[in-house]
Amino acid sequence: MALIAEKINFWYRADRPVLSDISVEIPSGCVTSILGPNGAGKSTLIRLMAGVARPRSGRVCLDGGDLQSMPLSERAAKLAFAPQRPNVGFAYSVRQVVGFGLLLSRSGRHRRIDQAMDQLSITDLADEPMLTLSVGQQQRVVLARALCQLAGRSEGGYLLADEPTSAMDPAHAHDALNLISELAHKGAGVAIVQHDLTQALSTADRVVMLDDKGDVAQAGTAQDTLIPEKLTPIFGVEFAVLTGPDSLRAVVPITTQA
Repeated sequence: MALIAEKINFWYRADRPVLSDISVEIPSGCVTSILGPNGAGKSTLIRLMAGVARPRSGRVCLDGGDLQSMPLSERAAKLAFAPQRPNVGFAYSVRQVVGFGLLLSRSGRHRRIDQAMDQLSITDLADEPMLTLSVGQQQRVVLARALCQLAGRSEGGYLLADEPTSAMDPAHAHDALNLISELAHKGAGVAIVQHDLTQALSTADRVVMLDDKGDVAQAGTAQDTLIPEKLTPIFGVEFAVLTGPDSLRAVVPITTQA
């Protein structure tokens, strides 16, 4: 089973397309990283695939069914979305926000909320108002909500996240990405928008790379895609892939001085 965008077109202004007739598949059981330069349409793509926005043409299919035609309850049971900028308009507590992932479920509710908060190390923030937290803390809360939403599934499901660790400190980002990888290895389909190429190389199984025209420029395994000859034409800068201790690899831009 898979989450598939088929021939998606989208624009905010008719004379300036954001995504142009692109097709992307998010298969179960692996992490797919969506990469590309600023303005390439990464966040727009993942919002379309989450059903938060509607394509101008084309469609998104979730396990064979049209996403937009699917009842919200069925969609929520299969797919969780973690936005980059959490938008909470009232003084909800952290526990309440995490619990939003269970609005359609009553089974084991308190246990699942506690487990998700523990996984993201936010148990000590449970009674704090969401609006008083730092952005990095809010990202951990939103990711906990998404994990809570999918925790009741016996298998599968999909997690879509837009730069889920961009404001987290390194330790929390490391732990969050490990949780995301574990979810995929248990059978979920995961797609995350990322900017950090080294992070993508260490986290992703697959990569979908968009160019500045809103087209899919590269797609394949992370190892085959995150290499200098494929990155340079898209980002306009030279890259090197360095190998450090324990065979850890880093993708770094090469700067030259006149």
